[in-house]
Amino acid sequence: MSGNAATELPENRPFSTRLIIERVLAMWVCFLLFRSAFAHVGNPYQFLSAVCGYQMGGRDFALATAMILPFLQLIVAVALVLRIYHAEAWCCGFFTFLGFVAVQVRVLVRGDVISCGCFGENDSQMVGWRTLTVAGSGLLCCGIGALLTAKPRERKTTASLNTRGGYTLIETLVVIAIIALLTGLILSAVQKVRAAAAKQSCQNNVKQLALALHGYHGVYQHFPAGHTNTLDGGKYRFMGWPGRLLPWVEQEALWTKIVDAYATDPNPQSTYLFYQHAPHTRILRTPVTAFICPADGRLPGPNVVYTNIPVTHTSYLGVAGLDRLTPSGLLFLDSTTRFADIRDGTSQTIAIGERPPSSDLHFGWWYRGLGQAGDGSAETILGVRERSSDMSRCPEGPYPYSDGKNEGSCDFLHFWSLHTGGANFAFADGSVRFLLYSANDLMPALASRAGGETNPLQE
Repeated sequence: MSGNAATELPENRPFSTRLIIERVLAMWVCFLLFRSAFAHVGNPYQFLSAVCGYQMGGRDFALATAMILPFLQLIVAVALVLRIYHAEAWCCGFFTFLGFVAVQVRVLVRGDVISCGCFGENDSQMVGWRTLTVAGSGLLCCGIGALLTAKPRERKTTASLNTRGGYTLIETLVVIAIIALLTGLILSAVQKVRAAAAKQSCQNNVKQLALALHGYHGVYQHFPAGHTNTLDGGKYRFMGWPGRLLPWVEQEALWTKIVDAYATDPNPQSTYLFYQHAPHTRILRTPVTAFICPADGRLPGPNVVYTNIPVTHTSYLGVAGLDRLTPSGLLFLDSTTRFADIRDGTSQTIAIGERPPSSDLHFGWWYRGLGQAGDGSAETILGVRERSSDMSRCPEGPYPYSDGKNEGSCDFLHFWSLHTGGANFAFADGSVRFLLYSANDLMPALASRAGGETNPLQE
């Protein structure tokens, strides 16, 4: 008996060499996983941008990865700490780090210079040998840990099955607490990731519209009219700049329908008979993805408004200047602005900005609308210190650049967005920037094409 006990003692020692090595490896792996996971949960937009930079799949794949991976890291780390499903946790960690190594090797082979998205925005590094070494160390540790915890296959007998131990009450409560914690984190992070994805998609739309403006200028030697009244003999009366950009946002077929609709309209100059012409109404209820911010749950529609016909909207308006009576910007009533007219500098002059449709959806039609007074104001164009008209039934203003709500009855009279803290704006040079609401004092200078201001963004 004493000989057998002496033989079995080293295998039963709580602090065997194998256990110490396995715990040290687990500490390093858990440190990497916890640090990465919490950074990504706290700033999902930065992680989503990093995943998109790897170019391993489309936007849906990047979004799914940004939503799932941080919580997979948390689950693996918690399992290693509590030694729950121990061998499985090591294997899962191994394949997670293997994925990290694989995408970084691909980036290095391509020669790209991008952020690894490793530990959040404040401590991220460019993909290189240093980040590859960190990921490789995690891969190696998980591989060794999986070998150390692997158990040889044993022939199960009826006796062994009957003597299998169950979970204690404390273990059960710990698992429930972890599940509750992760559920709370997931609900919060899912909302953040969805908002981040919507913001990125919105920025892409604004960028596409900015490039479309340049494409239009390249053909016609001027930007499109912000809103049309008498331009070209009123050929496209009451149509805004979004309609004129259709050929440059991959909607040539829809533009052809617009041309045909105006050509066959028996009353093209009429204010209200327009909506009785079937080709116009069919176009009016056709949504265009490039004009819609996915953060707005009311869109794309169509939505039935006071005209009793379905209407689709735009989330982006042209910057007319200071207000509807001071067209000092790029896109205003019957405008034909050229690059040469932008004397303040194209990188310091805004052309397009975000503003969701009005709460009653009466303002913000992308195809054709009157605006406040037949001038397109608050329909497809807007001033940064806009003033209301009698038609809007709102105080005169002026309205500053500030936050708003879909339910706000007069928030359609100023630029704002459904993103937190500010809105996206396209500049005349084609760049897109997210301007905080604290930039309100700079907006008049940014909105003017030739006001004589010098570098308003750096003042």
